[in-house]
Amino acid sequence: MDKLLLEWNKSGSPGGSFAVIKDGKVLYKGGFGYGNLDYDYPNAPNTVFYLASVSKQFTAMSMALLEEQGRISLDDDIRKYFPEIPDYGYRVTIRNLIHHTSGLRDYLNLWVLKGRSYADVFDEQEIINLIARQKALNFKPGDQYMYSNSGYFLMAVLVKRVTGMSLRDYTNQYFFQPLEMNNTHFNDNRNMIIKNRAESYVKNDSVLERVHSSFDLVGSGGLYSNIDDLILWDKNYYSNKIGSGEKLMETIRAKGILNNGDTLDYAFGLVHGEYKGLKTIGHSGGYLGFRTHMLRFPEQRFSVIILANLFSMKPSDLARKISDVYLADILVDSGPKANEEELSSGELDETDFNMDRQQISKFSGTFFSSELETSYYFYMKNDSLTCQTRYLDPVTLKPTGPFTFKKDKWITLEFDKNYKKFTLNTGRVKNIKFKRTNN
Repeated sequence: MDKLLLEWNKSGSPGGSFAVIKDGKVLYKGGFGYGNLDYDYPNAPNTVFYLASVSKQFTAMSMALLEEQGRISLDDDIRKYFPEIPDYGYRVTIRNLIHHTSGLRDYLNLWVLKGRSYADVFDEQEIINLIARQKALNFKPGDQYMYSNSGYFLMAVLVKRVTGMSLRDYTNQYFFQPLEMNNTHFNDNRNMIIKNRAESYVKNDSVLERVHSSFDLVGSGGLYSNIDDLILWDKNYYSNKIGSGEKLMETIRAKGILNNGDTLDYAFGLVHGEYKGLKTIGHSGGYLGFRTHMLRFPEQRFSVIILANLFSMKPSDLARKISDVYLADILVDSGPKANEEELSSGELDETDFNMDRQQISKFSGTFFSSELETSYYFYMKNDSLTCQTRYLDPVTLKPTGPFTFKKDKWITLEFDKNYKKFTLNTGRVKNIKFKRTNN
């Protein structure tokens, strides 16, 4: 274990905190590296980290508990609670939100596409309005799985609209106080003082920098916790004290099912998987310099939890390496590499297309999207088409065809043959329409 952590367990380096748990007993826990480099505060089991998407299991469990309490049905149309969301001709249910099968465009992607930064203040009502302005879904609800933070953000708002309590207050009352997780909460106040909080770091040109954000929306992320509290949460997985106990956990473990009957690996903020012949269930998270991972082998009642505060760290890989140490006698060293599913995009990069200056100049101009409420300005620079929006840095686009461009393999633009409009697609946002506003 010490050798695995040696790279970060030194002066002047961020690192993280960890726990290894078997049958409810903590085999090993501790901290490595520093949570705050300004004050040389070392990471420890009580250091509080931002969990990013590991938060989703708590949001999803809130939905399951609300259903048990008779306040909602997971098969309710979300327009029952969000009348401002357009009628797309299909029912989008709470269950669709939980399993990422809603087709709703991802609000974090939309935020960046409209020219906003993660350093900006995210206003809850502004995000609701942004989602409600979308004129189409990525696909018919239930037809596909596509990870979308919008669903989990909306679930946090749903808790407030149904109960009158914030997600923070609801989970405090029904989850964290009963389990004595006294250092865990959904942080919906960016100015709140959090004792023992780790800072977030990224390395730029070999220089460590602290990364700050004004982000304090919850649901898709937003949970702060530490290793000591998450050990209690892991124990609760096997002897649940929330709601109906084991019946509620059966709901939490239930995988999503597509319209065609295919079963997903995604459950309620938890991903079912397999590692070297053993079943796993867990989730990763990443935001700013925070990287988190909870890996559970339920049949062996064995878990590894890692919370890190350095962007370049890969706690999912580290959790598997730790599992290799403790489960060496029962793991089967065969099959796909541990992180293969994270590296494979399933898409091939398009071949670049040669386009002369005269042709590129025809795409110059200003285009507006009512869904994003923002304009994109295209102009020629160094024989390439460049895009500028709001306060973000200019982006150079590469042609892939007579009317198509790409920023990378995830972001593509397709213009019409009259150069009057174009459609923007990204990994989690499909078919955003822009129209030319200049002649």
